[in-house]
Amino acid sequence: MRASTSVLAELALDALALRVIAALEAAGVPVLLMKGPVTRSWLYADTGGHPYTDVDLLVAPDHDAAAAGVLRGLGLRDLHAEVLGLYRPPCERAWGGPEGVVDLHVGLMGVPSARWSEAWHGFAAAAEEFVLHGRAVQVMDERARALHVVLHAAQRASGPKALADLAAAIDQAPRTVWEGAAALAEGLGAGPAFTAGLDRDPAGRALLAELPIRRSATVGSVLQARGARSEALALVAAVERRTPLRVLLGVEDPVVPRRRVLRLRLAAAARLPVAVVQLLGAAAAVARGRRRPGGDPS
Repeated sequence: MRASTSVLAELALDALALRVIAALEAAGVPVLLMKGPVTRSWLYADTGGHPYTDVDLLVAPDHDAAAAGVLRGLGLRDLHAEVLGLYRPPCERAWGGPEGVVDLHVGLMGVPSARWSEAWHGFAAAAEEFVLHGRAVQVMDERARALHVVLHAAQRASGPKALADLAAAIDQAPRTVWEGAAALAEGLGAGPAFTAGLDRDPAGRALLAELPIRRSATVGSVLQARGARSEALALVAAVERRTPLRVLLGVEDPVVPRRRVLRLRLAAAARLPVAVVQLLGAAAAVARGRRRPGGDPS
C-alpha cells in the first residue's frame, strides 16, 4: 500500500495534469497523457503499484513552441533553460512549479527524430480515452504503450522501475499487442531500440524470437544498450537532427549565465573524450554486425 504522502503527491500531480491538458487543448494543442496513472491502470490495477513523481505529456513536434508558451503562461518554469544543450534530453523538456514537474515530450527515445512527427500522428490517430478523476483525456493505445515501455527499458539509465514495467507488460499484454508494437517499431525506424529493450528481460528475449522484427542495430541503440554516457547519446542525436556543435556547447544560448556556461563546458570537455570512444566503439559494433548474417552486433 502506498504511503499517504505519496498518495497526496500523486493526486496533486493528477490535478496538475488535468490543468495543463485543459490549457493545452484550449490553445489548440492536441496532447496525449503518458505513463503515470495510465501505466498504473494498465499494468498494476490489481496491486496499485507504480508510484510516479511527475506528469508526462506528448505533443506533436510542430506544437512544441506553442505548448511551451502554454506551460509558461501557467506559471511553470523551464527547468532545462539553464542546462547546456549537450545535456538537454533531445525529445523532452521539464517544466516545474509548486504542484510538481511536467515532462513535455515531442518524441520517444529510440525513434529517430526525423520520424517523431510521423509517430505523433500515428499515436494520435489510434488514441484511446482514459478517465482521470472523472475527466476524459487522450492516451496512446496499448500497442504504442507497449512500444514505449520497451523503448524506456532500452535506456540503461532508466533503472529497475523501467524493467519492472517491461516485465509486467510482457506478462500481461496479449500476443496481438506485441505484434502491433513490433510493427510500430519497424515502421518508425525504432526496431533496433525495440530489440535492445526486450533483450533486457529473459521473457522479452523469448518473445523477441517469436516476433516479426529484424534484430538489427544502430549506433544509438548500441549506446543505449551499453549504458553509454549521456554525451555520446547527445552527439548521436545532434548528428541525427543536424544540431550545430556551437548550440550544444551553448555558444549561441544567451539564457544560460556566462559563468555557468563556462563550468558546463569544462565539465563537457572532461567527459567528451570517453563519449567519443564509446561512440566509435558502437559504430564499430554496428559495422561488424552488418557484415554478419542476421546483422546482430552483440
